[in-house]
Amino acid sequence: MTAVLYSELLTAARTQVDERSAGTDAFCTDLEGCRHVNRAVEAFRGEMILAGGRGWFTTQQSPNPVTVVGTATVALPADHYETVAVQLAWTATDIEEVRGWEWAEHAPGKALTWAMHGPKGYRIIGGNLLFVPTPTSVVTIHHWYVSGYTLGTSTSTFDGLVDGWRDCVELDVAVRICRMNGTEFLGLARELETTRVAALERCQRLLRERAVREPPRIADVAPEERFRTGRRRWWPTGGY
Repeated sequence: MTAVLYSELLTAARTQVDERSAGTDAFCTDLEGCRHVNRAVEAFRGEMILAGGRGWFTTQQSPNPVTVVGTATVALPADHYETVAVQLAWTATDIEEVRGWEWAEHAPGKALTWAMHGPKGYRIIGGNLLFVPTPTSVVTIHHWYVSGYTLGTSTSTFDGLVDGWRDCVELDVAVRICRMNGTEFLGLARELETTRVAALERCQRLLRERAVREPPRIADVAPEERFRTGRRRWWPTGGY
């Protein structure tokens, strides 16, 4: 896909409400329009994440954080939105995946011993990853996460993953412009919103089909398998 300038998205949105002029003489100024574009892009980005587009926005925390002896928490990056995976790199080739723990597992987990490939887990608490049991060695952490949205300006760009994404954002901005200008535009706003919803549903369907050779798979079907290696978490009774 091709990244598009925020200013271009605003210009296209203005044509939807027949407001082709820009600047201070328009009933939606450039500054107001940029705010609308930011909100529309942020909303669309969130919808794409929920529809399965996490991989597009996933990055690895850099520099890699490390565990601290005697400290259970590790700070999340400032732009953290959602954790995708947590791995411990004991060596360059020995990478252990760590799964999340539930609150009912917290107390018994604290009594366990930190060890390579031993039972352990993490949970997001505030702005930190909280490991259980508490680390007793320094290990490099590979933390894969979805970054949060960063506000843009008129010269910022956005790539919406799938064909037709511009319709979703431009129509959303047009609806917001209509709603800020009184009751005479509410009828048009409803029409544009209906078109936007249809465009969003189409984008969501397209996004779900991007990995054409990877059909959806069912996981964690049998409860008795949750304690097996590579299946699910280990506690309170199981182990690797």
